Amino acid sequence: MVFRFGDSFDHYVTADLTEKWTASVVLGSGAANAISAGNGRNGTASYRSTSGNATTVGSGGRIQKTIDAQSVWVVGFSFRLNTTWPVSQYIIAELLDASSAQVDLRANADGTLSITRAGTTLGTTAFALSVDTTYYIEWKTTINDTTGASEIRVNGDSKLALSGIDTQATANATANQIQLGLEKTAGVNTNHNADYDDHYVCDGTGATNNDFLGDSRNQAILPDGAGNYAQWTPSAGSNYQNVDEAAPDDDTTYNSDSVAADKDSFSYGAITPTSGTVRAVAVHASARKDDAGSRTIQALVRISGTDYNHATTYSLGDSYLYYTWIWETNPATSAAWTVMEVNALEAGYQLVGSPRASRAVTASLST
Repeated sequence: MVFRFGDSFDHYVTADLTEKWTASVVLGSGAANAISAGNGRNGTASYRSTSGNATTVGSGGRIQKTIDAQSVWVVGFSFRLNTTWPVSQYIIAELLDASSAQVDLRANADGTLSITRAGTTLGTTAFALSVDTTYYIEWKTTINDTTGASEIRVNGDSKLALSGIDTQATANATANQIQLGLEKTAGVNTNHNADYDDHYVCDGTGATNNDFLGDSRNQAILPDGAGNYAQWTPSAGSNYQNVDEAAPDDDTTYNSDSVAADKDSFSYGAITPTSGTVRAVAVHASARKDDAGSRTIQALVRISGTDYNHATTYSLGDSYLYYTWIWETNPATSAAWTVMEVNALEAGYQLVGSPRASRAVTASLST
């Protein structure tokens, strides 16, 4: 699997950032991270990073996702810098090796974009971003101290392509963390915010989704009706009604279970495009266990009356976290998903161990 992570920012709120992301970092006066309703590029939610007015280098709001160590990463996201252009430089995306800076993407004071190896500039675009304008930015990097490479594409056009360069700042030729957000690189008293949306992360392995995906939309769809299974116990009402919120309400409404192999499945609203390429389908479950011992869940999709369980299982903790299962292809056909197939599927979860209290299942896809 090479489609590793994605976010529409539409199925949770600010307080839930660390349910989906590994860390939410806020440094300096006025800095903030927020899920900002209505500020995504399709009128939905965005991730809004605020740099704050502190003069400390490194101040600002950013979010980080830890995955695993890979030498090649491709990161895509829509980006809009609001208000005035900075008088200084911001890191807007970064690859890290165990929290140590490896290579980053920076927006400069004149709107150009630079790639740096932990602060050492490797190249700068001739192209410049404009304020209050939404762009789709993609950044692919190979980490190596002699054969490294890095390319920036904006709205599908290559703006900078570097090869045979040193992109390795640490002892390892890999990165295992992806960061988004505004991080100051100089001590200036300026305060800006930027909106990110339609985020994807791919690595360089496998035969598909291992390169630039192009301008992509990551759309969250929510349960809108009962599926074939309703075996978990609802806290109230129908099972799907306990997991159809756009943001988790944790123990207010939920489905619980203690019988291995019990399942819930749901129908979902249709995705907006009527045509196009569906890169992946991801099922997200916000879940926890409420008793001692190991508790494990697994996602499923149901297609034309047949269940397909994902190979990955997750052991739950005592606090709510989002767990994600990704199908890059339709498991019924082994071919790329079609919009019609996505709109017809059921998705849900099943108990592998014996947990209780699971809620906020959503299905999000990148098309």
